[in-house]
Amino acid sequence: MTFLLFPDNTVLVNFALLSRMALLETLLAGHGNWTVTIAAECADGARMPGLEDMALAERFLGDPIVPTQGERITTRLIRARLAGVGDKPTDHLGEAETFAVISSRAMNAIFVTDDVRAARLARTLELNTFSTAEVFKLAVHAKYLTVDGAWNHLEDLRRNGRILPHCPLTLGQFRRWCNS
Repeated sequence: MTFLLFPDNTVLVNFALLSRMALLETLLAGHGNWTVTIAAECADGARMPGLEDMALAERFLGDPIVPTQGERITTRLIRARLAGVGDKPTDHLGEAETFAVISSRAMNAIFVTDDVRAARLARTLELNTFSTAEVFKLAVHAKYLTVDGAWNHLEDLRRNGRILPHCPLTLGQFRRWCNS
């Protein structure tokens, strides 16, 4: 059974920071997809210093999915569930739009994110999720990275202030986790 993988902007930022967008492209193996809001967030991010590689996502994620009118309404309802005090009206819009599209179209999909609140809500909506750390674990299993190479990337992300949920905190724990 083939899954579509929908990376969130958090994950695209991580791979761009590491200059490893080609690795993400390889791992998605033609099964990546995104929505118009995530594509727009990515295009905005690509204009930021150090994130220029985000522009490469268009090459392997292709034309973004445009939500239907019904999906746009559902997007607003889901976004309201994700929003917190002080959030801008556009905060969490990409995640909500992705959830609405996947749910409405009954897609066999995995949402890849490091946004803890979004991942929690996705699970309550019975959507599958992965984190950046889990993508690197996949890269180790697929032999695109060594355990040490994946760990070094995760440590680089931590040094850049990135939040990495579901990621072991020590190399030893990471080794055991990758072997599970």
